[in-house]
Amino acid sequence: MEASVLRPVPDLIRILRDEIFIPGGPVSPLAQGDTITLMQEDAARIRVTNNTYTSDLGERTASFLTAQGMQVVEQDVPTGAAKQTVLVVYTPKLYALRYLIETFGVRGSNQVVIKPDPAETVDIEVLFGEVWVSKLPTAYYSYSE
Repeated sequence: MEASVLRPVPDLIRILRDEIFIPGGPVSPLAQGDTITLMQEDAARIRVTNNTYTSDLGERTASFLTAQGMQVVEQDVPTGAAKQTVLVVYTPKLYALRYLIETFGVRGSNQVVIKPDPAETVDIEVLFGEVWVSKLPTAYYSYSE
């Protein structure tokens, strides 16, 4: 049996909230800026985990994300080879999550795991799989490939 997952649009929820609960209408501004700027303002702490057979891909991915303005604060030991990338969200950093979904080509609802944990040392964990190998920009390729 297939299930459907609906994702709320935070900016539209704010508008609806303000229309219902505030007499004068919307008071908080909608987020302005492109995806990268909004992601940078989110200041999410990121952990990357290389779940591929490509050595040093974790370091190259961390360099790529850092160059985009993300705060990669940890690299973890792989948990096993995987085909798809999975994003684990510990604290709500929605603009960083949106950026990562677009960057890593996350399409399935099973690829985003919401696991609230304020004690976690990062906001989002990126467990990237084999599909990411061909999507990493060429400036971050290893010369041995």
